[in-house]
Amino acid sequence: MNTLSEIFAAPSIAAAQAEAERKIALFDEAYRTDIARWAMESDDLKFLSKIVHRRLSDRALLSNKWVHRAAQFELIDALSDAYLQEPDRQWLWCTLAWDAGVSWERAPDIDLLSLKAIANGHLRRSGLEGFGVIETDIWKNMVGEPGRRLVSHIHFIGTRAPGNHLKVTEIEAEMRDRRALTNSLGARSVVIKNVGQTVDDLTWLGQYMLKRPAFAKNPIPRNGDGYRLQDVAHARGSVARLVEVFSHCEVGDIIFSIGSGRAIAEKVRAAVRREIAPRTGASPAPTPDEAQSHWNRIRDTCGNKQFHPCRIITRADQRT
Repeated sequence: MNTLSEIFAAPSIAAAQAEAERKIALFDEAYRTDIARWAMESDDLKFLSKIVHRRLSDRALLSNKWVHRAAQFELIDALSDAYLQEPDRQWLWCTLAWDAGVSWERAPDIDLLSLKAIANGHLRRSGLEGFGVIETDIWKNMVGEPGRRLVSHIHFIGTRAPGNHLKVTEIEAEMRDRRALTNSLGARSVVIKNVGQTVDDLTWLGQYMLKRPAFAKNPIPRNGDGYRLQDVAHARGSVARLVEVFSHCEVGDIIFSIGSGRAIAEKVRAAVRREIAPRTGASPAPTPDEAQSHWNRIRDTCGNKQFHPCRIITRADQRT
């Protein structure tokens, strides 16, 4: 049975998927450049091929392009369906960026559980429901800092929960005033905007929310009002470092939902489950311990000697 989006929104979805494919290709090209001169043992070379390019089973590693593609394309499709079911519904685009999501490329330290819980709580408190993701970028060097920042922040596409009638500007201002969402750089910790009224607006945001970080962010001061982030080419080695970070988490570790957003999240999770189902030619994904062991050895023989092991707290840590 065809979905609404397959019937009515094919051009919009095709455009969003084409943009997503472009970013995947750019990210892959930068990654290949980063590891081109690495001299590795055969087991480590196979490990890298598995976590990035081969079809996986068992675990939905965010580093794997097929897993990532399945999640991203399904989100594009799910948001298209949501629009077509209620074309007059008001959608809001929220970005939350506060100090808890900041660590360093040299020693990534990301508590995905905490970031999701905090964002979930603040969005609920403001009467919003929808679908959210944690996005992680690497910034260019800032003067006086010990290396490049690794910044995780929240993107959320949502609506007002039933019975909530606050204005967007009021929700945004009230959330910014919360002491738990401070940004030491002086940037706006919460930005909320109305989404455009076409299906193209939602499908574009679908590809954006789960895009590959094909570019680094160059922070440019903006007249005392934080920074404007400009897309620039990654420094050599940064994309491989992001792959290392992403190999320690699964898609489910970076997505969350509130209220009606659960339907969107479940479609994404179902698509990912289909992607990692056992199939001919698929390789079992490495366990967390196996991934850590491989990366420890790779860092000892290749890449940047200043890099330390990643500390990524996920649902697996919660279970243990």
